[in-house]
Amino acid sequence: MGDEDEVPHEGAVNDEILMQVVSKDTAAEVWTTLRSMYVGADRVKEVKVQTLHWQLENLCMGEEESVDDFSSKITLLVGEMQALGEKVEEKYVIKKLLRAVSDKFVNIAMTIEFFGSMNIMTKEEVIGSLKAYEEKLKLRRARTNEQLLLARGQGSSRGHGRGYEDGRGLEWPKDKSKVRCYNCEEFGHFAFECPKKKKRKHILPSRTLTMNQRYCDATSLRR
Repeated sequence: MGDEDEVPHEGAVNDEILMQVVSKDTAAEVWTTLRSMYVGADRVKEVKVQTLHWQLENLCMGEEESVDDFSSKITLLVGEMQALGEKVEEKYVIKKLLRAVSDKFVNIAMTIEFFGSMNIMTKEEVIGSLKAYEEKLKLRRARTNEQLLLARGQGSSRGHGRGYEDGRGLEWPKDKSKVRCYNCEEFGHFAFECPKKKKRKHILPSRTLTMNQRYCDATSLRR
């Protein structure tokens, strides 16, 4: 009998196989059934391996995905391929890992690939380098957010000060009939809203209204 007719040795025949051959009348029928079953199993395994290869080749890291999550996906696919008898070189896994990272990891990935010792580096070392870079990105983002919050707080504080300075930050009475303008000496409005202030600005420079004057003027009406 030639090699092509040999059935791969799989150890003891399990119950599923026995159920398939127990009804056969001759040894030839049993042999034909066994060979078709093993050939079918090989084809199924081959299709599974090809599918896993395709999934691994097309796997890309998401923009918000962590290094741990992405590397776990690669490790899982490689493990399934190896369980089916496929040999997967670690160098291939490392290259796949570095070339499938998201944009924010491109710089460190290129540095590792072109300046690192790819022939002696392990997958764990590459993952460790990517995770260290990830932590630096997190710290940088945290500092940036802190600076933005600080800048907004200062801007809000300055804006609040200007509001009080020009009168917008105070609560003014609705009845202005007794309000006297320090700019034009007329009643009915405050100096900061005086319609004549632009015309008389060069005449009354010393009568410029201060914040304290406005506040005193406003509070005196509430007494």
